[in-house]
Order: sequence, then C-alpha cells, then structure tokens
Amino acid sequence: MHPQPQAGLLVQHGGGHTTALAACTADTWVRNAPAKYGKFAYSTAFGCSVATGPLGTEAAGADGTLLLSDDGLHWRSRVACASRSVTARRVHARWLPWPDVGVDTWLLPAGPGRHVRVHRLVTPRPLHTVEGGFAVPLDGAGTAGEGCGAWAGCGELDSSIRDVLDVRAAEVMLPDPNGHLLWPRTALPVLRGELAPGTHWLVADVCATVGGDGGRPAPLDWRALPGLPRALRAEPAPDRHGPAV
Repeated sequence: MHPQPQAGLLVQHGGGHTTALAACTADTWVRNAPAKYGKFAYSTAFGCSVATGPLGTEAAGADGTLLLSDDGLHWRSRVACASRSVTARRVHARWLPWPDVGVDTWLLPAGPGRHVRVHRLVTPRPLHTVEGGFAVPLDGAGTAGEGCGAWAGCGELDSSIRDVLDVRAAEVMLPDPNGHLLWPRTALPVLRGELAPGTHWLVADVCATVGGDGGRPAPLDWRALPGLPRALRAEPAPDRHGPAV
C-alpha cells in the first residue's frame, strides 16, 4: 500500500494492474469532476467512464461510483467532499449529494486488485441507488448477474461486485456507448437498491484482475479488514440501519 494523503490517494499494486483508491480532492467547479476525481477507484487497466447525458443510469458513468437519485431519472454521485483522509489502511470521505443527505464512504484495500467500499447514508427521503464496479469491453464479454453478485469478463480482464450485506440486487449494466475512455461499448457489474428515509449501511466487495483464471474471486473475510469502521466490526452483522460510527 502506498498512501498519498496530499493527492488524496491510496495506491495498491496487484491483480495485474495498479489501483488508486480516491478520496476526491476536486471541487464542483472542476470540469467533469465526478469522472476525473470523484470515482472511488481508478485502474491502469480498466480505465473509467464519463457521463454521456443528464438522464438515466446508463448515461451517468456509473463505474467506480455510487449513484443516488430521488426520482429514478436524475442521478448524483460524489463531486466535492466535506472532509477526507488517507492512511495505509483506508480512505475516508464525507460527501453531501444534497444539502440534507450525508454520506460517509470508507475504501479498504482487500488484496490484489480488490477493495471493499463501506457507505453510511443518512437521508430524510427515499432514494434509488446504483453502485458500479469496473467496466470491461462489451465485444467478446461474458457476464453473469444473480442475487447479490455480478461479474463481467473479456479476454484477460475480470470484474465483479458483490453486496456483502445482501441488501441490493446485482446485474450487469450496458452503459451508453462512447462514454468510456478505452472502449466504445462496455459491460459493467452493478448493484441496485432502494433506501427508505433513515440511516443505512451499504458494503460492496469489488474485484478487478488482469490475467487471472476467469473465475469469481474467493470468499473474503471483510470484517477482518483493519480499516473497517468500528460499528461494523462486531458479530453478528448489525442491522443496515445501524448505529453511527
């Protein structure tokens, strides 16, 4: 692990590529800030997407981010952060997609090409959510989405995302064309869910590897990760509407 606090990055090598877990150091005036600075993770092999339009998740550049919507049509992601920190164990950022909605996000390295995202959301109204892993080229891709996990692979590239609390449904999204920096069409593993007013915990296991065996990642003991927030360390698993950190 290579923490870079001034740059707001935690860099990890492994899985056939380099991943930077990002605290988001941009502000709202930066052009294309959600795509260039706001995503949770950037990869030297998997690239990233930009939004191609104002409406719908397929146009929103969902890879590497948590999208939130109060109408199911217009989507917001992380742009600027109220606070952030980077250590060798984790990245933490607090962001406000609306003035009355608060999100704390922790990004935890979890092995070669793998990280765990923990979100604590406080909302006064219902929200739609979509969280994306890494995209792969659509041409020649194989995909699978069932229950709380989704996978997409193409050639030597494998990407997966899993909801470890089993509160969101997994699928493989086909984002709008010409939004990715590397490929004209992509397949993207995502998690979808609905949140009622209140406090919620969301936890995603994200894995992306190059040159692997094409299989799904091995089970992960995510509660053993040293950077995990205290509220999630105790067994049994807390209610996802659980206490503050």
